[in-house]
Amino acid sequence: MGTKFSRKLLPAGVIVLFVTVASCLTGCLTDSKDGDKSTNVTTSWTMDSVLTVGAQGNVSYGTAIDLDKRRVLLSLAANAAQDSLDVLFAYHNSSFVLIAPRTAKDSGITVAANYDTAKVQYVQFVKVETAPANWDAGKVAYDAGVKVSYSPVAPGDIFVVKTTEGDYSLLTLMSINGSTATGSGVIKINIKGMAH
Repeated sequence: MGTKFSRKLLPAGVIVLFVTVASCLTGCLTDSKDGDKSTNVTTSWTMDSVLTVGAQGNVSYGTAIDLDKRRVLLSLAANAAQDSLDVLFAYHNSSFVLIAPRTAKDSGITVAANYDTAKVQYVQFVKVETAPANWDAGKVAYDAGVKVSYSPVAPGDIFVVKTTEGDYSLLTLMSINGSTATGSGVIKINIKGMAH
């Protein structure tokens, strides 16, 4: 009788096993968990910060820009914060330029004369035609673009800058006043905002 009992259960057990495996496979293929969803999280730029900058001969506005802290520094303050300087707004070779602090030192721009080459960096930036929609797009534009540490500038020029802190900032030149080393400019900067 023990054998007959096993023979009767064997086909039933196979059927139950088959149904269980089939249900699991179907459920595994169609169930979706929240962790499985693909999301497109982007990081926005911060609100605009508008700063006035001055070329190296301008006594009212600073030349050195710390993008991470969204500040412009006059010469004395810039000398004290050399390792955090990202770019300079200067007048060089008959035009206004955006220039890395180390490149300014190497180029003999007077405001950079006291810079310590062990502290200032060859910060790089990429000129873009249109402002990237968010920080993530800005990073992509930077990675794909031609990196420079010196560029003549005109109103409307847009750059993605990789800062001394390794972040990315969007810099837009809004206007330029003057035509010599005493000139000034207005820049708009955006840095990394909150992910959403």
